[in-house]
Order: sequence, then C-alpha cells, then structure tokens
Amino acid sequence: MMPIEILAVIVSLLVLVKVSVILILGPKAWLKVGEFLLKRSKSVSIIYLILAFIAGYYLLTALTVVEVMAASLVIVLLLGVTLIKYYSELLLAMKKSIKTRKEVITRFWLELLIWVGLAVATLLQVLVR
Repeated sequence: MMPIEILAVIVSLLVLVKVSVILILGPKAWLKVGEFLLKRSKSVSIIYLILAFIAGYYLLTALTVVEVMAASLVIVLLLGVTLIKYYSELLLAMKKSIKTRKEVITRFWLELLIWVGLAVATLLQVLVR
C-alpha cells in the first residue's frame, strides 16, 4: 500500500470506530474519550501536531499543495456542517477565552503560521506558474 492509501485507511477505520462506539455503546462512551483527551490537552496537541506533520509530509509527496488545500475545503465544510449545531456554545466559549488580537496570536501562532504557509504556497503554485 502507498503511504496515501495507508492514511486513507487509518481515517476510514477511525471514522468507523467512532460511529460504532456511538451507535453501539452510546454517545456517553464517546464523550469519555473526549474527556480523556481533554485532561491531557497539551500532550494530545503535541501528538496531533506530530501526526499532522507526518500525514502532511506524505500527502505533499503524493499530491500538490493545491490538491491538499482543495481536499481541506471538503473537510472544513464537513466540520462546519457538524459543528453548526454547537455554534452558540462555541461562540460563547470563544468570547470568554479570546478577547484580543494578542490572545489569538499568542494561543494560535503555530496554527496560524501553518494555515498562512499553506495558503501562500497554494496561491504561489496557482497564480505564479
């Protein structure tokens, strides 16, 4: 199997495990996973970041940054459809925890750099060929 196929199989298995847990054991069982991860948010963030870089590396060896960003649009839209039901709660939490530009930059500097880097690389590849 190619690395990109391995990544696709991993995501597919994770989706099926999550849906199975929710449907068979109930949503409370899945929420326990969330609570477990939340208690270790710094460690989980580091692990997620490492996994994102590994997956991103393999994706960018098989696809262009333009293709990766186009696929990201699909994922962002699916997340939006999923999370729209919770926007009022999410907005309240964001209003409480993020009040200034400085707080946004301080808390999300790495994520901002990654997204801006991907956006600039995409625009350069599309517009400056």
